[in-house]
Order: sequence, then structure tokens, then C-alpha cells
Amino acid sequence: MRTKYVLIAAGFVAASCLALAVAATANVPLRPAVDTPLDNAKEATIDGMIGLSAEEVFERLKGMDFFLSEEFSARAVHRVFGNRKTEILARAMDVLKSPMMLVLQGRLVSRAADIGVARRIFEVFPDEAASLLMERYRTGDAITKGNILRVSGRIEGEIGIRSLLIEALDDKTTCEAENPESGGEPLRLCDLAYNQLVQRYQIQKVLRAIGPVYRIEVRDYHIDIMKDLLRRGDLRR
Repeated sequence: MRTKYVLIAAGFVAASCLALAVAATANVPLRPAVDTPLDNAKEATIDGMIGLSAEEVFERLKGMDFFLSEEFSARAVHRVFGNRKTEILARAMDVLKSPMMLVLQGRLVSRAADIGVARRIFEVFPDEAASLLMERYRTGDAITKGNILRVSGRIEGEIGIRSLLIEALDDKTTCEAENPESGGEPLRLCDLAYNQLVQRYQIQKVLRAIGPVYRIEVRDYHIDIMKDLLRRGDLRR
């Protein structure tokens, strides 16, 4: 009799996982399109970057022309580092060690541009990036884990990244320092995981993003809504 109940329970878990997988495939992120040539001027710009170091290319990718065109930046990463993935992925991973906001010479400085370039690199090389990010997440500190969540939302692939984001919904570890300019409680890992899941699956009719402006009780309320959606496999809401 006990064996029968175990089998029934196992079947229920498997069915739940299948429901989540089917629902998730409705809006899963895909690797950026990188194989189609762009206009002559953009291709010439990329030509001039071939052979440069990962550091030099990374800094160029922070420029406004690349910032305004995800297609342009993805194409550049693919063409310049298609045969040098290890080099540029290592540079992107290094970005994840530092906080999103830094105090330099008494001024609060955002590292959003660095995080944005790293995210684009991971999206262009999703297979290699997923394994690197999951391994670093297991050993990283709270700041590193927070940055990993920030760059994971649109990486193609459903097995590893999805599990990482879902598990992080239960982690209430603070991963940011207090920001006197924004006020409120610093963000936690679960808050960032929520934001990335909304973006990843384009979930409708939920709070679009959790920010420091929201009280902890409000954040937890919306995270519970997300967990319920996940349990029901209803990510198309």
C-alpha cells in the first residue's frame, strides 16, 4: 500500500513539472539572432574590433551605439568572439563580483552598463554561460549571486537557469547595500529572482518589478503570487 502511495505522489510531482514545462514554453527566451549581417557601417565597426582584447571590446560595447541596439551588440559579440568564447565569458564573469552601485570619491556610481554588457555576452553564448553561472552561484557571495540573477532572465535554456531562478525565490538574503538616493530596504535575492521570472516568461497581470520602494511585506506578497503561478504551471497569466 505504501509503495502505491509513493508511486501516486511521484506521478503527481512529474505531472506538475510537465505542466510547468509546457506553460513555460509559451514565452521562453531565445538566443539573440546573430547570423544575419547588418548594414555596411555596422559590419565595418565590428571588423575593426576583431583581434582586440576582451577588455577593449567590453569597453567599446558600453558605447551608446551598442547600448541602443541589442541586435548590434549581439552581432558584435558573436563575430568577434565566436572562436574566443572563453576569453570574453571570463571578462563577463569578472563583472559579477562587484556591487551594482559603488561609492567612488564620495559619489554613487552605477555599474548598470557593465552588467548590461555582461548580460548580452551570456545571452549570445547561452550553453557555456549557463554552466558557468550555475557553478558560480553555488560558491559566490550575496553580491555575486544577485548579479547572476540580474543577467540570467533572458538566457536561452530551460533546465538550469529556470531552476536557479525558482530556487532563489526562497532566499531572502540581502544582496545590495542601502542606497540613500532610492531609500527603502535593499533588494534581496528573492526580489531579483521575481523580477527576472516576470521578464523571462513575460508574465502578465502581476507586479512588473520589485524595487526598494516596496515594503518587505508587499514584496513577499507578490513573491507568493509568483510561487502559486509556478505551482500551477500558469506562467501565461
